[in-house]
Amino acid sequence: MRADLACSVPLIEPQYQSSELLVGLAAQRARILEVPMTMRRRRSGTLSKKGSRTLVYGAHYTRVMVRTWCREYALGGRRR
Repeated sequence: MRADLACSVPLIEPQYQSSELLVGLAAQRARILEVPMTMRRRRSGTLSKKGSRTLVYGAHYTRVMVRTWCREYALGGRRR
């Protein structure tokens, strides 16, 4: 994507910036294209999100998406 398009969406949240960017770009009616990718298994270490933490992660993700949607769509666009 062009740098000016990426910079046109304010990223406020400390996490989930890619989702915040996606919602902001959709609000600007930017063309969004899904591109397939391949994920590889970890060679070592453990998953960072497992067990009951996934519910907390999901709740935080939902909060970010709703706040971004309200800011970008419901409240009439970004405020700078």
